[in-house]
Order: sequence, then structure tokens, then C-alpha cells
Amino acid sequence: MIRTSFVALAFVLAPLGTLSAQQAMPSAVRPTAVPRFSADACDSSYRRGEIVAQSSHSTGGWRAGGFASGVAFSFLGVAGATVLAGTSGAAPDSVPAQEVSSCYRDGYSTRARARNRSSALKSAPIGAIVLPAAYIIRLSTR
Repeated sequence: MIRTSFVALAFVLAPLGTLSAQQAMPSAVRPTAVPRFSADACDSSYRRGEIVAQSSHSTGGWRAGGFASGVAFSFLGVAGATVLAGTSGAAPDSVPAQEVSSCYRDGYSTRARARNRSSALKSAPIGAIVLPAAYIIRLSTR
């Protein structure tokens, strides 16, 4: 009996809780409109972000980390380093004032992650070959 009453009460009160978040917010707290930029401005900022990342983003750490993970974990390390490098959070130090900030950051981030992934993928297999090669060389010199 109590359970049936509870279920019935829930069905009666459920429509009252469907007020939208903006209706419940005071007008001073409502989010403001997001500024719109032209597609051309966003595309050119995105491209400039990619260019800056291509020319100035450092990937030496990912190269060393890929090599080390290859040595430590063999071919599992190759996959792990590549996945980690591809999901890294690379962001520019600063955004030029004339650029659309979000588009520039997206372009920079996309290119920087691609460079990180490439560096890790190039060095990790070399690291994965080091220990087996050293073992084979040691066996052949006995």
C-alpha cells in the first residue's frame, strides 16, 4: 500500500520538476550569448594555430618517453606511448590578439597532438628492439 502511494505521488509530482534551467535562474545569472565569428576568421585562426604548432611545439619529451616505454614494455609500450601522446593536452603559451582564441587553440592542439603521436610512434619501436638486440648480440659473442 505504501509503495503504491509512493509511485502514484512520484507520477503526480514528476511534471512539476521539468522546469527548464533558464526559467529557474534569475535573469542576472542567465548565460549570455556566445559571440559568433565568421567561418573564414575561425578557419584562418585554426590554420595559424596549426602552423605555429608545426614550427614551435617541442616533441623531445614524447620521443624520449616513447623510447623508454618501448624498452620497458616492448611492443605494448609502443601502443601505450602512441595512445598517450595522442591524448595529450597540448595548448599554446599565448594566443595572438587578432586571432579567434578557441579556433587558434583547437588548431594548435590538433597539430601538437599529431606531432606528439608521430614522435612517440617513431621512437618506441626502436626502444622495443633494443633489449632483444642486446640479448642476441650477447648470445652471439659467447
